[in-house]
Amino acid sequence: MAPQLNFYSDLLEVQARVAEPHAISRWAQRVTSDETSDPPCLRLEWLPLDELSPEFGTFCRSLPASTPAMVGQTAAAISAASDRPRRGLLTALLTGVDLEPETNPLGCDIGPVAFLSRAFLQPVAEALAERVPVPVGEPSAATCPVCGWSPQVSALDDAPEAQGNRRLICAFCAFTWTFPRSVCVACGESGEQGLEFHVDDEVLPHVRVESCRTCHRYLKTIDLRVLGLAVPIVEDLATPELDLWAGEQGLEKIVPNLFGL
Repeated sequence: MAPQLNFYSDLLEVQARVAEPHAISRWAQRVTSDETSDPPCLRLEWLPLDELSPEFGTFCRSLPASTPAMVGQTAAAISAASDRPRRGLLTALLTGVDLEPETNPLGCDIGPVAFLSRAFLQPVAEALAERVPVPVGEPSAATCPVCGWSPQVSALDDAPEAQGNRRLICAFCAFTWTFPRSVCVACGESGEQGLEFHVDDEVLPHVRVESCRTCHRYLKTIDLRVLGLAVPIVEDLATPELDLWAGEQGLEKIVPNLFGL
């Protein structure tokens, strides 16, 4: 797992160069929906993809030396392509349509293509999410009120108004919002047919798998009361053994992380 985390650490440096402040300032107004509109309040599919397509090629050429071979080969194919297919990949990711028709002409596997498209756009989404007013709405929203993606992971901590406060963390823009502890994010079930919790108190006492007895989906939760310095998104990436275990139990993750787990 160490090489994968080393790559992720190196990748963060490349991602930091994607979201230029002046560009984010220009795009923020363009992609922010009217205050009276229903969530999400960011319409990322309205981003200027003609402008971003060449930047996507630059991103693919700037990957660190620690990049896995298959990802590097896919990055080379994307950077060598014209703006149109790169724009198609970004559009597919932002609109949630099937990536395969856009991937096939490149002769690449869909996994690395999805990874690179998401890795490129994530810093843009995160920077834009920091610029929009925090939406006020139902605390039990199952998808991100800012960008509409599902949560990647959740965190437990103590807040003045609630002990063991549960916060969901968006898989795309990293926005956090509160959600009831005992409710399944995927299907809304609670009670005896809702969540059950799996944790190894000796090995990973601060990470638990929350699975639903009804829909058989799962989400990892990081208990910051046990390990206060834990970074939930990193902890999710650093515990693939839990994802493998969950898959063996017939469980499906609500949304795969950046590495496809």
